[in-house]
Parts: sequence; structure tokens; C-alpha cells
Amino acid sequence: VLDLQYTGLGPAEAMVLANLVSGALPEHDFLTTLNVAGNIDMVGVGARQLAEAVLASESLEVFSRMPLKLLKEDTSVAGLDLSHEAATFFSRLRFIPHFDREELLRTRPALAKLAGETLPRGARSPRLGLIEALVLAPLVRASHVLASLNVAGNEFNDEAGRLIGMAAAEGAPALAELDLSYNELSEATKKQVRAALDARNMKLLAASKKKVKGNEHAPPLEGTLIYHV
Repeated sequence: VLDLQYTGLGPAEAMVLANLVSGALPEHDFLTTLNVAGNIDMVGVGARQLAEAVLASESLEVFSRMPLKLLKEDTSVAGLDLSHEAATFFSRLRFIPHFDREELLRTRPALAKLAGETLPRGARSPRLGLIEALVLAPLVRASHVLASLNVAGNEFNDEAGRLIGMAAAEGAPALAELDLSYNELSEATKKQVRAALDARNMKLLAASKKKVKGNEHAPPLEGTLIYHV
């Protein structure tokens, strides 16, 4: 087990970890758990090398809260919640009619603290960033059993958001729910991801109508995605 969450690692350290994961450890000592969550400066070539090493590893079972081994097997993980507590709190409030988030935080500072708004980054479960998205996206894209994915409230930048969003839009045929809200995405990226997810749903809707037209007794087409970005 190697826990390096919130240790200020960057691209150079990511390259070192990539070599470690790729087999620099002695044969009798296998790394099964690696946590690098919260290292938002882990980007660029180093992050990609580490992601490739993690995905190729035969010994790693858990990577930054992700059940890596089970996701790679793609047989049992139908729901995956990697959200941060703050996002989970606010997602429940999403269903309150005419809910005004900013007004609530202004008038009820205790709720802001509960939601993690006034707590330091490391005070709650570590937020995931680009390196985790680089690992998660191809697993989501290739999965035939994942039906629900919640990554709300993390530190996904535009690149990370696009990786997850496009994986959901272009693959993951069983995926029915996706929550990407409360991440660090620009409005342009949100618009791009929403358009791709809408295109997926429109394609499925068109195929469903064609199927029903040819067979009135055909069951509804599965795969329509409900999402929050």
C-alpha cells in the first residue's frame, strides 16, 4: 500500500511512480494499492505515463479510491460513487424547488461548513483530478456493466471532464446515470460534454423509434443517459 494523497506531487514524481508501477519493485513485492488523489499538479506527460502504467498493472487492485481490478474485469461494478461529500450534500438539495445555493450558503454558514465549502482540501475524502480521469475514462468507455457513475465534487479540470464525458457519450452502453457536477469545468467544456451526451441520447432515441416502427411490441431501448454536468 502506498498512500501519497495531497503530497504536492507533480509530473516528475508521476514519471517516477510510473516506473515503480511498471515493475521497478522486486518480484516478491507487489504494489496492490496506490493513492495519489489530491495531487492536482500531476498533469502532462508524467500523468499519462502513470495512467498507462496503472492500467497495465497486473498487481494493482485499488487506485485512488477506484476499485481498479474490478473495473478492469468488468463483471460486477454496476454502480460507482467517487463523489466528494460536498457534492453529495448539494446533489440532494438539487431536488428542492427553486433552490438557491448561494443564498443558502450566505444565510446558513453551518451548512456551508457541512458541505465542505469552508474546510481545507484534505479535511474530507480526497478529491480526484486529471490522473484519476486518465485511468477511469478508458475503463468507463469499455465497460458493459457500469450503469451509474458519480464523480461529482472532485477537481476535474476541462481535460478530465472531457475524458469522462466523451467516454460516457461514445462507449459505456449500459450507463444510465452520470454526475459530473461541481467540478472545475469551464462553461465551454460543460457545453461540449452536454452536447456529446445529448447526441448519444438522440441517436438512441432515433434507433428506438426505428425499432418500434418495425415492431410495435419491441421493448424500450436501454441506454438513455440521465446526466448532471
